[in-house]
Amino acid sequence: MIRAMPTAGESPASSFDRLAQRSEQARVQLVIGALLALIALTLIRRLADGAVMSSPVFWWTLGLLVIGLGYEAWVLRQARTLSALNDEAVTGR
Repeated sequence: MIRAMPTAGESPASSFDRLAQRSEQARVQLVIGALLALIALTLIRRLADGAVMSSPVFWWTLGLLVIGLGYEAWVLRQARTLSALNDEAVTGR
């Protein structure tokens, strides 16, 4: 459960930063899920012999979706690393 109030020895700004980091992680996970769904849908439509798009457009679209997925995965990793470092700084572990 997310705590809205800071604990003793924790500044309100620190508590807000932790909430913002958790929110960012949730946002990135949602975007990753949406990109995976778009990739799956595009591939399924192509494999089902659907007239999705011409071949060059298909590959460019798929490539851009994969690049976006890679970027969001990198952002999620960075957010989790920073969140872990922040938690260590607050708890002193």
